[in-house]
Amino acid sequence: MATKVEPKSPSVFEILLGISLSISLGVLLAITHMIMRPVEVVRALPKEAVKGTRYYVEGPDASASGTKWKTKLKRIGDQKSGEIAFSDADLNAWAANTFKKVELEKGAAPSFALLAGIPNFRVEGDQLQVGTVNDLIVLGGVCKLVIEAKGSFTKGANGWSFIPTEVYFGGLPTHKFPLLNSMLMGKFGAVGMNTPEATKVLADATSINMSEGSVVVKLP
Repeated sequence: MATKVEPKSPSVFEILLGISLSISLGVLLAITHMIMRPVEVVRALPKEAVKGTRYYVEGPDASASGTKWKTKLKRIGDQKSGEIAFSDADLNAWAANTFKKVELEKGAAPSFALLAGIPNFRVEGDQLQVGTVNDLIVLGGVCKLVIEAKGSFTKGANGWSFIPTEVYFGGLPTHKFPLLNSMLMGKFGAVGMNTPEATKVLADATSINMSEGSVVVKLP
């Protein structure tokens, strides 16, 4: 004789688990959608913005600095006191000569990878914008992912730190999500701020501020 099995009602735990998984999946999909939102890399904002597109305005070309950036960097190495004004073109010339775009090793075929681009700097009012245009590899496909931060410098017990007030991971404004922003900043850090030159400036400077399109560093 067949035994009749009565359908069992889901427990409260099972119901809550199902709801939490649905919410987590929804949040994950929403975050992914915002990250992959189109970001247009431009030199200046267009007069008529395209709806749904976020614009990333790059700083000036490194060639605008010529060799001035080398002279200014030498002053830091020679420990000369006084103010040094680094234009964003100077910073981009330094970055172009300091960093290399990350490339995949020959034969490598990762299912997921983020290949960092060369840092780009732009001074906007009293804030410094630091950004990179990266290659994001997902399941064999490649797309561009812009990571950028805008902020200023604050002095603490261990010297100066770049403190961003706005951070974008693709089209996602992570500064609006403190926990996620903290995780990403911990992972990627402030691009270009951990080189020997930058470390020395951040440790020794008596002041760092933005003025007239330049980062003005005062050395003791």
